[in-house]
Amino acid sequence: MQVAYGDLKARIDMVRNKTESLIVGAYMEESGIDYTVFAGKATNSVGKNVFASKPLQADVTFLVNATVVAVGGYHMSIAALNVFQSCLLPNSIP
Repeated sequence: MQVAYGDLKARIDMVRNKTESLIVGAYMEESGIDYTVFAGKATNSVGKNVFASKPLQADVTFLVNATVVAVGGYHMSIAALNVFQSCLLPNSIP
């Protein structure tokens, strides 16, 4: 089990030494919201992002994408969710 971004890179490097391609199911933490409290209460950083109307776990998504791209890979959220569109191409894509 990978618990840090270095672990993800190490796993990608290990598999790349044996084959040319790799598909990694890298998922983010589920949002923690305590619904027993009136209007809900965030119990982790993902829950805080939900209440702040941030998409996914913005910080974690950027770190996972950076790790995957750094080892020459491609993370589907880059295209499917346009997570880099606003920061890298703010004026070129409507």
